[in-house]
Amino acid sequence: MLDFAVYLFGVIIPIFRKIRYTLLLPFTPILIPITDYVLRRMRIKVDSEMKSNPDICVKDGRFYARVWSDQQLGFEEAYTEGWWTSDNLEQLYDKLFYFFGKHKWLAKVHIAYWEAAFRWGFLNTGREDCTHRISPEYELPAEYVNLNPDQDHMQYSVGYYANGATTFAESQVEKLKLIASKLNLQPGMRLLDIGCGFGGLSKFMADTYGVNVTGVTISDSMAKQAVDHCLGSKVTITKQDWRKIEGIFDRITIIEMMEHVGKHNYDDFF
Repeated sequence: MLDFAVYLFGVIIPIFRKIRYTLLLPFTPILIPITDYVLRRMRIKVDSEMKSNPDICVKDGRFYARVWSDQQLGFEEAYTEGWWTSDNLEQLYDKLFYFFGKHKWLAKVHIAYWEAAFRWGFLNTGREDCTHRISPEYELPAEYVNLNPDQDHMQYSVGYYANGATTFAESQVEKLKLIASKLNLQPGMRLLDIGCGFGGLSKFMADTYGVNVTGVTISDSMAKQAVDHCLGSKVTITKQDWRKIEGIFDRITIIEMMEHVGKHNYDDFF
């Protein structure tokens, strides 16, 4: 029954998003001044032309309905679709993070917050018997992987822009080095990489620090590509649920994977 509810949830949410957007679109003339006022409170300047040096340059009037219907998700999707642009994304997001950091209660006004609370809370999609645990984006073909700007280490999680790193690929190396320093890895240690993705961290740690790594994922596509990526390294990739892991390990890495465990399963996990 819960599996059907998870499936239904995945079908209904995109439909609700389109309905919200469609209903809000005719109210664009009202949404424009409201949006401008809200963003001014964040010290963010909005304009339709770059010559005024705005933080956000709106290229498509549909931007306003998209933001109010889907908030952060709509805001960022609108950027990828060319509905707005900015000459300084770093400065823009500094302002956004500062504002929302001071007003954390606003997170609970976010539609996605309640959608996620329902999915990960009530539906508990991190449970072992859930048949819909893997989102489609984790089963994409190799052609998608080849678009990753970090081809050397196949990382797609947040980077660490330190020690002169300016590109996404460089930030990933710094992130991996930072993780290794916290783990104090020594040659011969056994490292368990839960949620290993494409095997980038596993291979880096094995090749750079001489550890023996076991990488675990529940994604068929990622497991296959991780095996290919880690050829020649002291890495074993297995496709299995974290509950089935057996063995003794000196260190464990869990990078941006806890949301997939689900809060109802944290006691079992730890």
